[in-house]
Amino acid sequence: MPNRNYQAGVRFERQRKKHWEEAGYVVIRAAGSHGFADLVAFATAHDAVYTIQCKRVATVAQAKRLLKNFATGEPRYGYKQCMEVYVKQTREVMSVVI
Repeated sequence: MPNRNYQAGVRFERQRKKHWEEAGYVVIRAAGSHGFADLVAFATAHDAVYTIQCKRVATVAQAKRLLKNFATGEPRYGYKQCMEVYVKQTREVMSVVI
């Protein structure tokens, strides 16, 4: 049986998958991924491809640190890259795209 943190992470990924699908994207979830993306979103209407990393943290400070580090990186693979972070403290999702 997977642990509670793993299950919460999977729930967050599925929530974000649904969010992107409702925005008009076709989304693939890379189950159990330990790579650079948990989700890949395609929009045929405007040829956009996003690789999306999903994280869960306890505090806003942790989220800001993660997002800042992510934003200072260079885009890889020629796709837009997104990090979405669920903050348990506020129950909000923070994100950045590079």
